Amino acid sequence: MYFFVVMGFNAFFIFLDDFLYARFHFDTVQNSIVVIVLGGTMGLVSALLVGPVAARYRQIPVLLVTVSVMALSIALMLFNPVPDMSYLLAVPVIASYALCYPTLLSMFSESVDPTEQWWVMGVTIALFTIGSGGVSIVGGTMMKVSPGLPFVIAIASCILALILVAVLWRARGDIAALDPHKTEA
Repeated sequence: MYFFVVMGFNAFFIFLDDFLYARFHFDTVQNSIVVIVLGGTMGLVSALLVGPVAARYRQIPVLLVTVSVMALSIALMLFNPVPDMSYLLAVPVIASYALCYPTLLSMFSESVDPTEQWWVMGVTIALFTIGSGGVSIVGGTMMKVSPGLPFVIAIASCILALILVAVLWRARGDIAALDPHKTEA
């Protein structure tokens, strides 16, 4: 799941500037403002929401919601006819990723004892790098066909991640009860 979430986000993030330039003729200043919005959103969500969400909600429902929001928001961005809406539509993508990524890292970290943390985090970084590189190569080629195709890759990757959660984690019983709250009522 991690690989596809990262690949989906990177297909969006790496090609966002190119997409906005091709679709709406955004110039350097407009694309810079989008990146500022992304950075500000990432900073605020990381500083203000990651801790409270992690303390209150179970990890798998957080992943399901954030990856779903990412897929939906990227789809909205893909079909957005209004250039100025691009600034707003980028916010839920990055906010969801800002919640999803540390949740995934936390799950990986919790899956091994403290003496094995090094290899788990090494594998995560390797997967992140492979996903980023693969998306860059494939997405760049696809941009020649249509500027929106990397976003289609992003949406498909998020959907594939959700399918993997539904199939693999449900089979293990991890999401049998989708009550998102950590405390039992």
